[in-house]
Amino acid sequence: MFELKTNEDIGVYLKELILSKYPSCRQFCIAYLQLQGYDDNQEEIRKLTNRFSNPSWEKGYSNL
Repeated sequence: MFELKTNEDIGVYLKELILSKYPSCRQFCIAYLQLQGYDDNQEEIRKLTNRFSNPSWEKGYSNL
């Protein structure tokens, strides 16, 4: 069978995966927002970056 991971485990994994591909969470946020069509929108960058700095993100409560 397989084992289900907790939301906290998934959050930690995602953060590690992001940081393995981008130098910082902020750089990931900028790339993500550009793909979503928010080019150079400093307010959106700030809001999304704040989500990553929120400790509950690693618990799997983020809603990207």
